[in-house]
Formats: sequence, structure tokens, C-alpha cells
Amino acid sequence: LLYKTFTTFFKKNLQLLFQMLTISKLLKFNNFYQTALRTLSSQKQSSVRPRRSLLYVPGDSERKLRKVLGLNADCVCLDIEDGVAFSRKEFARKLIPQFLETHKQECKHELAVRVNSYESQLVEEDTKAILNGKILPDCIILPKIESHDEIKRFSHLVSKIRGVEFRIPIII
Repeated sequence: LLYKTFTTFFKKNLQLLFQMLTISKLLKFNNFYQTALRTLSSQKQSSVRPRRSLLYVPGDSERKLRKVLGLNADCVCLDIEDGVAFSRKEFARKLIPQFLETHKQECKHELAVRVNSYESQLVEEDTKAILNGKILPDCIILPKIESHDEIKRFSHLVSKIRGVEFRIPIII
């Protein structure tokens, strides 16, 4: 009788249990996301910009970078990661800061830079190249985050490069 009662209860509440597990996973992700925002964002949460469109442009192509000026996107990402061949990454690290210096004032949208991930072991070189430029991007896109520790490491890297307790918004 106990087995039959338990089975009946379990069948009736299986969907409810599944919803509870799904909500639990969402809350864990939301907690991770909120912690990431607090760690790196110097802006108040109410000033976070909506990004309805995010357009990626390879950072190693002068021709494509010039087209950025006429685009109508909320955010344009100057890419060093997947959009650039390994042999051209160094060129992109030089071209993107030059582009920001000469054209950022003309842009009517947010300019972001996507650096390589930690697993590629190129994130430090990319970040140094971008943050040592005269004009900084509006934010940095940090791809393929696996843990909160990577966000902390990135925060320390940014502060180390700029020489002070420096914050720049990131997109993860």
C-alpha cells in the first residue's frame, strides 16, 4: 500500500519536481551571472545597455573595420578571437587600437572587443594590446567562461595592465 501511494504521488508530482529542478538550475546560473556583474562592472546595474543587436567584425581587416562606421547596430564587436586566423592575430592586436584611436568618436554605437579565451592562452596578449591603447573600447567580450575564477583572473589582469584598480564592463 505504501509503495502504491508513493508511486501515485510521484507520477502526479513528476512535472512539478522537474519544474523545481529547472528553476534551481536557473537560480544557480543567475547567481553566477550576478556575481560576474558585481566583480567587473563599474556601472550601476540600472545603467546596463540593452544590446538588441551585436555584430562581430574581424579585427584584422581594415576594409571591414571602416564599414563599422556606417552600421546601425547597438553594439559592434571588433573580434580578435574566432573571426581572425591565428597567423593574423598580432596584426589585429595592432589594428584595433589604431581604429579605436582614430574612429571611436565617429561611431554612434557601442564598440566592444572580443579577446581570445583563457583556454587559448592568448587572452593576456590580447588584453594588453587593447588596454594599452590610447582610446579604450566601451567593453570587452570575454568568451567561453568556464568558472567564476576566470572572471576574477581577468579582473586582476585588467588591474595589472592598467596599474591601478581599474574596471571595464565585460560581456560574458
